[in-house]
Amino acid sequence: MWPVRSNSRFLAQVLASWRPDGVLPACLGLGMERFQALVTRHLPTLCMDPWLMASHEPDAGRFQERRDVVQLLLDLSSHGEAEVDRLDWSEIIAHGCMGNGHLYHDLGFANRDMLNQLMATYFAPLKQLNHRNMKWKKFIYRQLCQREGIYVCRSPSCASCVDFRTCFETSS
Repeated sequence: MWPVRSNSRFLAQVLASWRPDGVLPACLGLGMERFQALVTRHLPTLCMDPWLMASHEPDAGRFQERRDVVQLLLDLSSHGEAEVDRLDWSEIIAHGCMGNGHLYHDLGFANRDMLNQLMATYFAPLKQLNHRNMKWKKFIYRQLCQREGIYVCRSPSCASCVDFRTCFETSS
C-alpha cells in the first residue's frame, strides 16, 4: 500500500526507473542514512533492493558544480514544504544535472510534466522564474551563469534567438 503523501510519487518514479549504470549514484547521492530516511518518510512499506545502495559514487571532480546547483535550488525553494525534503530533492536534482540527457530523463521521469510538478512543489520560486518553460537543466545553468554575471546566450532576447527550439520545448 502506498503512503498518502502525494509527493511520494516523485520518489517512487525515480526509484522505479533507477539503474546502476544511470546518472544517479548510489543512494541517489544522499548517503545511506539520508536515503533510508527519505524512503522511510515517503515509501515506508518499500522493501529496498541492495543494488540501490551499491552502485557507482558521484564524480568527485564535479563536487563544486553540484554544490552550486544545490545552493541555487535551496535559495529558490518552496518554504511550505518540509526542509529535509527540499534539501534531499536539491541534492537529487543536482546529481541529475550531471548527466548528459534531459534532466527529467536523467532523474527517471517519463516526461517533463512530472519534473515540472516536482519543481512546482519543492522549488516554486524557481518554477515561477521559468515562466517560459525553458528546459530545466538549461534553465538551472543559465541561472548559475547569471549569478556569476556570465551571459553566454547568442541573442539579446530569447524570442529573437535562432536557438529558441534548443532551449525551449513545447511538448513533453
